[in-house]
Amino acid sequence: MKERKKQKNGIGRSLRSKVMMGFLCLVVLLIFSSVVSLLELRHIGQQTKTILTASDNSMTLASELLDAVEEQNRAMQQMFLNDDMSYDSVYSHQVAVLTNLISQARQDKVVGIDSIEIAYEDYTSTTQFYQIHKAINDASWYSENYAVAYHDLITAIREYMLSSQVALGPQAMAIRQNAYRAITPSVVTIGAILIIVLMLWYFLDMYGVKTVTKVNRSLGDYLQYKLPYNVKLNGNDEIEQLSGRIEELINRAEELDKKQK
Repeated sequence: MKERKKQKNGIGRSLRSKVMMGFLCLVVLLIFSSVVSLLELRHIGQQTKTILTASDNSMTLASELLDAVEEQNRAMQQMFLNDDMSYDSVYSHQVAVLTNLISQARQDKVVGIDSIEIAYEDYTSTTQFYQIHKAINDASWYSENYAVAYHDLITAIREYMLSSQVALGPQAMAIRQNAYRAITPSVVTIGAILIIVLMLWYFLDMYGVKTVTKVNRSLGDYLQYKLPYNVKLNGNDEIEQLSGRIEELINRAEELDKKQK
């Protein structure tokens, strides 16, 4: 009895392992693709955050530089054109603001700040000339020197703004490529899952549905037409054991009938 129970349990594990192995493969593939996709998406998120932060910082710096230069220019116009020296304090304050912005950008190693610094030095030297010669009221100096220096400084800031955004292009392309790479494991996994599902369907149909149908048909023919029960299976699982027991039960019934006769 113990030997028969042991054999039954061994066969049961054989059938169970076949089904379990297929589903374990699906679970492993799903976990693997999920982990890879999550890691890639996390990397994409970090890259996106870096790009957005760099873009925001460059736009903020450019905006603050433009505001400071515009305030300086407004103060300079009031002093030069309207001879209103009360704007000297406004001008000095904006000089300190702009100097501090450029110094901080240099400490942060901002790419492109060198051209702004050079243009600002030229602009500062031009305005200092006016600060030294406050009585100057030469329109040609204003249009040929100050206006040119101011225009060059504004142009340098705008070029920095444009170049900083253009420099983010390769990083954006890298994010696009990483997005494809994050999707690839999922696509491959879906394909592998489809193949495994088809294989499971084939083996379940071949060794499950068809064998049960064969046993049921042969048993039905025996009960209805007294045809010999003759089912040959080689699955080494519960279905084969069930078929053998049915055949053994039929043989015992026939032997019992012969004895009674």
